[in-house]
Amino acid sequence: GGTWQKQKVRQTSRNFNPTPFASMLTAADPALRFNPFIDYTAPGAPSQAALLETLSLYPSLVSVRKQTGMDFSANGDLMEVLGGTAKMAFGGSAGRDEVDSTTINFSSALVPVATTTAVAGSQKSQAVFAEFSLPVFGKANARPLFRRLDLNVAGRHEEVGPFSKTVPKYGVSWTPVPSLLVRGSWSEGFRAPGVTEYLTAPEVRTSTLSDPRRTPPTTPGIIESRGSNLSPRPELSENSFAGLVYEPAFVKGLSVQVNYYDTIQKDLLQLLSAQTMINNEALFADRITRAAPTAADTALNQPGQITAINRVFANFGRVVNRSMDVTFDYRLPWEQFGRFRVNAAASRTLEATRQLAPGQPPVILDDDTASPPKWRVNAAVFWNKGDWSGSAFYSRVNGFTSNSAGNTLTANSTSVTYYPTPAVSKLDVRVGYEFRNGIWRDYGKGLRVNVGVNNVFDQEPPFSDTIWGFNAGLHSQYIMGRAVELSFVLPL
Repeated sequence: GGTWQKQKVRQTSRNFNPTPFASMLTAADPALRFNPFIDYTAPGAPSQAALLETLSLYPSLVSVRKQTGMDFSANGDLMEVLGGTAKMAFGGSAGRDEVDSTTINFSSALVPVATTTAVAGSQKSQAVFAEFSLPVFGKANARPLFRRLDLNVAGRHEEVGPFSKTVPKYGVSWTPVPSLLVRGSWSEGFRAPGVTEYLTAPEVRTSTLSDPRRTPPTTPGIIESRGSNLSPRPELSENSFAGLVYEPAFVKGLSVQVNYYDTIQKDLLQLLSAQTMINNEALFADRITRAAPTAADTALNQPGQITAINRVFANFGRVVNRSMDVTFDYRLPWEQFGRFRVNAAASRTLEATRQLAPGQPPVILDDDTASPPKWRVNAAVFWNKGDWSGSAFYSRVNGFTSNSAGNTLTANSTSVTYYPTPAVSKLDVRVGYEFRNGIWRDYGKGLRVNVGVNNVFDQEPPFSDTIWGFNAGLHSQYIMGRAVELSFVLPL
């Protein structure tokens, strides 16, 4: 296979130049004086928006990324062994990633100065892998408690720019009795930094953030800067999985699965939010700049105001996610009203922590929108009888007590009210009919018509204290409210 891809990004921000603002407040000409207390809609009143627009600065970013790649893979039977057929797969890939980005930033001065900066670079990557599946016990040599035993071994060597790593994977599938399958695997992961993560043109913006070390905490005019990190480290991970599938002989059509997942990620290369750095200033002191304390600050025993934050991509700590899910699937034995199949699944987040640096206590993300929900439940019913079919899907997402992923000010500041995100559920239903013999004289043979209603009870996404009013990453499926769909599928 071969791929070629080109992405072009244009981004324009709006900042305000604070330097001329003081003179605008005291301008002798009323038409040039900014006055927030007048009714700007009154006849003859000067336009306050037009005055502010004279302070506007528009820093921009233009980035072009090109990716080319080729890959090859093969798999098949390797040899016959006592337990069955041993299988093998192998392959490789090669690619090139290029990036070229240009930014225009402005200084805060009475006459702003525009600075144009360009950053360009590329990196090559290549990888090879191999995987073996060995059936130790199978149908031909089954033993008590060893009806089936398969071993799986795989390895991958990858080189990306100056980074390289060989990672293994081991797996086992064991059937002690015909109705039970036990599975497990362990693997390592490796991800090298991409060129867009460590080769980034400088970018500057001004933000208002919350500083928990000061009273009041709200701090305007903080300069956030981004740029290249010339000494990144690759990300590493360890992934463990254990599960079982149980299909009891005394309940025909029932299948029960229980799975456990454990992922530990190390040295994650991330663009940390400015608020995260402020909340953990002891870990990122070299990236936060403060002004000298004023007399008032000294009286309140607080540090000077934050003036700038360096948000260059950083490798930090480790992230731990552990979860478990249970799935039931049952085909009902009676069919006088058609064939029914019921499916239900529930997943539970057992641990979600983020450790910002080695030796530091982890940040517990349980019940926060920065982690998966503690509970997620899905259920479905499928039915078909003759040419008719139908289905119903139910889903429920657990609520959250805090909202770091949505509004960091609300989630971390002690001076504001917490806005928890409540649990939300949704029901979708569909019904379909297939014209197997055609609609009329064999015309439209095989036509399938489906009618469905999504979000039957018209549930709205729960409120999230952001500029959008909802958390799109969690509740995007509720944005449209109730929706009706009609589809036609005709085989040719």
